[in-house]
Amino acid sequence: MKANNSLSEASRPSKAEFYSLLSAMFFLPLYEVPKNLCLLVFLIFWLINRIKNKDFGGKISALDISVFLLAASGFITAFFTELHDKEWSGPNNLLLIGIVMLMVYRSNYKTEQLRTILNIILFSTVLASIEAYLQQFFLRECSPCNFELHSVGHFNHSAIYVLLAFGISISKLLSFWNDYNKKHKLLNIALAIFFASTCFASFSRAAAGASIALTIILGFLWLPKSKKPFIALATSAVLAVIIAYAANVDVITKHMTNIRNNDLLASRDTIWNTGLTAFKKYPTFGVGMKNYGLITMDKVEQWSKDMQIKFDKSKHQEAPHAHSLYVNTAAEKGAIGLIALFIFALTSALMLLKSYPRKASENINWFFWGSACCAWMTTFGIGLVNTTLHHEHGMLTLILLAISFCYSKFIKQKD
Repeated sequence: MKANNSLSEASRPSKAEFYSLLSAMFFLPLYEVPKNLCLLVFLIFWLINRIKNKDFGGKISALDISVFLLAASGFITAFFTELHDKEWSGPNNLLLIGIVMLMVYRSNYKTEQLRTILNIILFSTVLASIEAYLQQFFLRECSPCNFELHSVGHFNHSAIYVLLAFGISISKLLSFWNDYNKKHKLLNIALAIFFASTCFASFSRAAAGASIALTIILGFLWLPKSKKPFIALATSAVLAVIIAYAANVDVITKHMTNIRNNDLLASRDTIWNTGLTAFKKYPTFGVGMKNYGLITMDKVEQWSKDMQIKFDKSKHQEAPHAHSLYVNTAAEKGAIGLIALFIFALTSALMLLKSYPRKASENINWFFWGSACCAWMTTFGIGLVNTTLHHEHGMLTLILLAISFCYSKFIKQKD
């Protein structure tokens, strides 16, 4: 008997609730308006269903507290920031994706419903990627055009979204390999190759490198279940790098050019210096969420003088955000934001470690856990060099974590 079946059928989410969530996940990388409408419908039916059944998913957990702190940190710092523009609207997106995460985590979805959500994410990402390729090569009047998912935008953010889908596809392939016939094996191999290739085609060095790293790490994490995946995935990763170099793909060319120009970080270090100067000036509450763009060279120079720090304009650069989750958080939300971020990162990491599947665990358990683990590594790994955990890829990350934690909760209830 599956873990979910022991739960009361009366507390099950309604069809309207589930399909509105499913629709939101379908439109997430595709179209903004339908996505937002579906999320609104999901919120309404989720509340109706929970109030009707007087079941909001159990007691307050460490995950609930960590998500609350993460979302609240933006509003707390807005009270104290000395720069004023978007500090009150800035935290809204983080609040939204946090709420959606907890709604999924606190719902009694059946195993097949959770699996369907992941499958629809893969399907919609394929559609969004195909549309992005068409826009990139045929429909947009630019040369060259960047790879951008319609509802996600900037190529770095689109690459992160595709990388998350790649993690799902590899986890699915590993988890159900022995259950698949030859046709399904080839189909899922092709799907993983498509997402990996798209990571390389996206022009994002972080996503391309992370796709290789995730491939090897997942193979290592699957060792308790079987040694074969590690050998196969490590070999595939090496071949992918060789082929990419031999084909001289754009992302490799970009990387080699940066190395020759002694600019491995693509000027990110100068952007980080700007953010860190703001953090030194406002160490507790920062400049306010979405106010990073207000940090001008004039301000940085004045702050440096105030703090008696030598200012070198060539080592600083203005930018709309810090191109780093951690520097961006430090600059915009100060120590309050950093503490909240690390609490959430640590809480979710510990939950993943505690729910690490056993060798005899069901394949679906490995699928959910592997997808969530890839999402965590993507967000907090790529977060070193890109601003992750917001908007579409932030929501996808938290949804993947919520699905795994939701399923783990059911297993504990069963035991």
